[in-house]
Amino acid sequence: MAESARNRPHPHDSGSETVSMAVVFPVALAVVLGIVQGGLLWDARNALLEAAQAGVTAGRVVHGTSADAEEAALSYLNRAASDDVTAPGVSAHRGVDTIMVTTTGTAQKLLPIPGIELRIRVGSSAPVERFSIAGSSP
Repeated sequence: MAESARNRPHPHDSGSETVSMAVVFPVALAVVLGIVQGGLLWDARNALLEAAQAGVTAGRVVHGTSADAEEAALSYLNRAASDDVTAPGVSAHRGVDTIMVTTTGTAQKLLPIPGIELRIRVGSSAPVERFSIAGSSP
């Protein structure tokens, strides 16, 4: 049986699939790596936010201090996020009415691209608890 003209490869098409894959594969790989890097950023941001909230919880109690808040946030980061966040930093400020804890850190990079630093800074605040007697004014 003779092969139909439609099924025979064109003589100038040899290797066209290889060239197509050489163009498509790097783009697909970049998309996948971008999605994974986005997940690493999201995970680091959430870890920093949870640490800031832990610091606020420790520092907002009646006899809490800024030092208590910073210690609680750093403890959380060292315990729960040591793989997600590098170079963690914590600052806390307790005022008369509110406490604010800010956490900073660098997210893990999938590829070591020079000049790109994935620094994240998040904060959490809450009113300071006060002791009061029922029926008295604040």
